[in-house]
Amino acid sequence: MVTKVDKSVSSTPGIVDNSNATAITITSDENVLIGSSTSIASTIGLQVTGTDNPAFISLFRDDSSVTTNDDLGGILWYGNDNSATTQFAYIRATAIGTHVDGDNPTALRFGTTANGSEAVTERMRINDSGTLQIGKTSSSASDAGHQFFQSGPYYLYSPATQAIRFYNTDIGSQAGHITISGSTISMADGPSDISTKENINDWNENVLESFKNIKPVTFNYKNDKTKEVKKGYIAQNEVDKFPEAYAKNSEDNLHWFYPSEMTVYLMKAIQEQQDIIDDLKSRIETLEG
Repeated sequence: MVTKVDKSVSSTPGIVDNSNATAITITSDENVLIGSSTSIASTIGLQVTGTDNPAFISLFRDDSSVTTNDDLGGILWYGNDNSATTQFAYIRATAIGTHVDGDNPTALRFGTTANGSEAVTERMRINDSGTLQIGKTSSSASDAGHQFFQSGPYYLYSPATQAIRFYNTDIGSQAGHITISGSTISMADGPSDISTKENINDWNENVLESFKNIKPVTFNYKNDKTKEVKKGYIAQNEVDKFPEAYAKNSEDNLHWFYPSEMTVYLMKAIQEQQDIIDDLKSRIETLEG
């Protein structure tokens, strides 16, 4: 059975539909439908439908004295934990300063409940400056053990002796990590253990000659307002010799420099150079003998 609340029941704006259509429908599944009499799913709960217009839900706190830490509205998730009705999670819009005309600093906060607890704890926040804070609620660098990104410049705070790990879903394993230990940062790019590799073959290409032909230049970046002079290389001049080190980025189709890919060339060039040194040393010793 479907029970419909028709506009004739009330003249309040929340019920009246000027086109004489049903404004609110309560279905037998106890779904509340606004702007439609057709539910898109049996467990939708609340559905707001905009006909030829976007559908928005507005949470309005009609209060002229909003101060720091006042909630403006949000979405709260409750459930029964077999003993009482308990809040499990939330998304809240919260004032982080007194609201006055022309100045309304507001944060969006996200909270969840940990395993073994019944208290909802804030886990993430987007503050009034656009800072994404994960596991913290302030922007102080002294809050060790937390991470957040902030525009202009970008910061990343992580617990001491911890690592930032990067995973590649295509290979199904860790692709690299940045380890932080006190003030020391170490980076690992790709596992080197033999257990992770196959089709292993010797690489006999001579790369020392390639380094003889590289062309260092000075330049400045076009979008650098300071026009700071830098020293480096042009990818198009070097990509044929070091393709992995100057590969194109699929997102912007530009050649970028990849230091970790150049390292293997440098190591092999040193090895070739050492062979030359050893040969010359042997010849000198023969002449001297």
